[in-house]
Amino acid sequence: LKREIIKPRNYESLLFGEVLGVIPDPFPFWSSLQKKDPGLNLAMYENKKCDKLLKEVRQSLDEDVRKEKLEEFQELLIEDTPAVFLYNPDYLYLVSKEIKGINVKIITDPSKRFIGIENWYIKTKRAWR
Repeated sequence: LKREIIKPRNYESLLFGEVLGVIPDPFPFWSSLQKKDPGLNLAMYENKKCDKLLKEVRQSLDEDVRKEKLEEFQELLIEDTPAVFLYNPDYLYLVSKEIKGINVKIITDPSKRFIGIENWYIKTKRAWR
């Protein structure tokens, strides 16, 4: 499948998943530079404005600038509709109030649910014997 269909981009449609991570970088999936194998632009999407925005996102260290550029990119992506987005999973984990030291704000995939586990603890008391 990978060698005969995906690598040569020999398909009319493809069901594919992607994970961007906590610091989103959609460049590998949407830049026209990534259209050919081994790139991950499997939709074969090409838009010069998007390419420029994706490059600017990668070059900026300013979180506000990155957010603004990513929002512009998202609007263009919605307008062009190179793909149909089926769902975006929410990973919710419930933890007992007794467990302290948890500082996980965003879980982008299930493997991230234990980030910082070395800081987790259950409140304890000292006991004299």
